[in-house]
Amino acid sequence: MNYLSALLISFIFSLPAYCSDPTVVNFCTNTTNSIVLADLLNCNEVMVNDQSWSVQTLKLGFEANGTYYDQIITNNIIPQAFLNQIQTLSPDKIYMKDIKLINANNEEKSLKNKTIKIINY
Repeated sequence: MNYLSALLISFIFSLPAYCSDPTVVNFCTNTTNSIVLADLLNCNEVMVNDQSWSVQTLKLGFEANGTYYDQIITNNIIPQAFLNQIQTLSPDKIYMKDIKLINANNEEKSLKNKTIKIINY
């Protein structure tokens, strides 16, 4: 009986590792962990790959010249002023942190932080 209990408990605790959430956010229609700077500058929204969820809030940030810049995004629109900072400072990466989604039933979901590499051509 102890063997079965141990097996059941170990199965329950390992289940989340095998059932990861496929919901992700990214810029516009981008599906990779990198984006060309020009594409990023022409995109003013963060999209969710699952249409039943939308962005409630998230924090976008980047480092340039030893300074960290960040912006809290409400809904999915990236302010033009923040895109202008990205254009002026040309960072190598942009970080998506504290990602919170919401659905039509007002259920909330948090996603893991994400790093997007910016390709400067």
